Amino acid sequence: MTQHDSRYLVIGSGRMATHWAAYLDMLGMSYRQWARASDDAATLSEYLAEVDQVFLAISDDNLEAFYEANLKYHAGPVYHFSGCHLSPAMHSCHPLMTFGSTLYEPDVYRGLTLVLEAEDVGGPDLFSEFPNPIVSIPSESKPLYHALCVMSCNFPQIIWRNTVRQFEQLGISADSLSALLSITVENSLNTPGGSVTGPLARNDVVTIEKNIQALRSDGEKDMYRSFVKLMQQPVGRS
Repeated sequence: MTQHDSRYLVIGSGRMATHWAAYLDMLGMSYRQWARASDDAATLSEYLAEVDQVFLAISDDNLEAFYEANLKYHAGPVYHFSGCHLSPAMHSCHPLMTFGSTLYEPDVYRGLTLVLEAEDVGGPDLFSEFPNPIVSIPSESKPLYHALCVMSCNFPQIIWRNTVRQFEQLGISADSLSALLSITVENSLNTPGGSVTGPLARNDVVTIEKNIQALRSDGEKDMYRSFVKLMQQPVGRS
């Protein structure tokens, strides 16, 4: 198959569908997009007759029911984007990326890794038209993989959200924290696993306890203690 011969259908209207459709457009791919909220079943049938491969970008809870009702007899492969869901009927393609409300530059999309299931025979070949790195993991590892994705993408944001609010209460503006956040992320990327600083890196028990007692909520105190515990145990061990 020569480059860009495939025809694709993106089903959905949320962030994943919007970003993926934009990426297909950037690559010059032939594609259609269909959304339950704005299109009818006849249009979906028409599109399915025209395309080779389907990308189903809807909520995990609705994947199987939608497939059974609309895609069960489609001749080509159907891929969902869930990082956690295991399907006996569909293939899986999870982009290792977080998707915001605005589109990214083309190089961001081209550089993101596509995570497939190792048991998906022919999976990487079906993505031969894409320039992205392809990684395959065992299907039984997907729940762990997705849990790690959720933690790494969202937990820091929750911490920074609470931190910014409390810094502002101390009279320190959010703008004053931008350099701290940028350098923290940069150090984490440049020295994975070796950029932790301060009392956690030194295991300064006295300072750690003072920090914990100074925090205002039980949730923050428990979180701090959890990170201290994580620092003291081997990676991936309970």
